[in-house]
Amino acid sequence: MRGIRSQRSHREFLNEFEQEQAQRREQELAPINATARRVAELELQIAEAERQTALRELLDKPSALIEQKCPKYVPTEFQTAEQVTAAIGDAWNTFRLSLAERGIKITPEAQGKFTRILSLNKSVDSRQAKTFMQIYEVIEALNGWSDREVTKPAVV
Repeated sequence: MRGIRSQRSHREFLNEFEQEQAQRREQELAPINATARRVAELELQIAEAERQTALRELLDKPSALIEQKCPKYVPTEFQTAEQVTAAIGDAWNTFRLSLAERGIKITPEAQGKFTRILSLNKSVDSRQAKTFMQIYEVIEALNGWSDREVTKPAVV
């Protein structure tokens, strides 16, 4: 009987010892874990600030990214202002229809961002739907569309 008690006491002692060690480790790691959580929070804040800065810069000054991604404007001979305006309208409508096929709707409020970006990046060809799609995708990558500007189908 004494041997059984002794074994049980020894087991209980080991269990208590392991629990104390685990608690001690947890206490020792608590500041490190808190610091790691804080670093992760700060990284998210930095990423958000960088995203907002990139979007603001896209709307405030010429963009090398837009210049690189979009087709370049090449003047064509004998095109009147009316023809250019019509070509831009056709490109805009083609772009909107291609998004509509995916269930995405561009509202009139979004048009201001396109106009602003195109006015800053004069070398891109606004007569091509690809230009509008590239601008849309850059803004989308920056999570720069509000619900008032772009409506998307619900994700299921």
